[in-house]
Amino acid sequence: MTGYGDKGAMKDAPGFDNTAFWCRAGLLHDMMDSGCTPPTPPCSPSGVGDILCGTLLATGVLAALRERDKTGLGSRVRTSLLGLGLYSNFSQMLLNQYGTTYPKTRTRPNRALSNSYPAKDGWIYLVTLNFAKDFPKLVTALGRPDLVGDPRWATMKDTEGENNPKAKELCDILEAAFQQFTIAELREKFKAIDMALGEYRGCADELEDPQAWDNGFLDRMTNYDGKEVVVPTFPLQCNDEAPVKLSAAPAAGADTLSILKEVGYSDAEIEDMLSGQAVFTSK
Repeated sequence: MTGYGDKGAMKDAPGFDNTAFWCRAGLLHDMMDSGCTPPTPPCSPSGVGDILCGTLLATGVLAALRERDKTGLGSRVRTSLLGLGLYSNFSQMLLNQYGTTYPKTRTRPNRALSNSYPAKDGWIYLVTLNFAKDFPKLVTALGRPDLVGDPRWATMKDTEGENNPKAKELCDILEAAFQQFTIAELREKFKAIDMALGEYRGCADELEDPQAWDNGFLDRMTNYDGKEVVVPTFPLQCNDEAPVKLSAAPAAGADTLSILKEVGYSDAEIEDMLSGQAVFTSK
């Protein structure tokens, strides 16, 4: 796994999750709010690219093992933080080539019916796909039945386009309407009309999310320091197999010495590697 790939001018450049995955691949830039002056990038979450890249690498290793079983030949498996970041940003990169520009602002979204809105006590994300089905239910639930049949918004196209004044007007109306209700009230309203509602939640909230616990998406384990902590489980489940009980992984470099000795290096050679910082051990 590399930061920027194993070819090109940056093949030997140091790369981290924040620099190669988030910054270079365009993710942080495209997440800025263009309504701010100047647009300000958000803080990048830690380890997202690292975890996804590790998962992708493991998938490649499994494929290589299958290839070895069939042919007897080994494979060179490689991935990079930049490559994964670009792939993760696939939709935005494609849309950029069709006239959609980033970053954007929620006060002038590309789609008024797919946007963040403030409730009384937090934020929600609205997603609608079927205008004829969803729009009348939505505005009625939000206390604006007068908008049903309004000629300003007769089709989904009328609600789209960051430079479309009708879309901006609808965005402002929805902004005011959503603020009349708490998230709990909106949850019940959207359940009654069978529409998706995204509730903005933090990681701290998710530690106690019954939906995550009911599905085995979270588990408890004892950390290095003896503290019991809540951690996410691997999000792939096969049949009804119980998830593997989690435990703290070995520290980075815990097996360096034993592996080097196993492949034939002498104590003196290993000491040279350690002193030259060619390898690292936690011991």
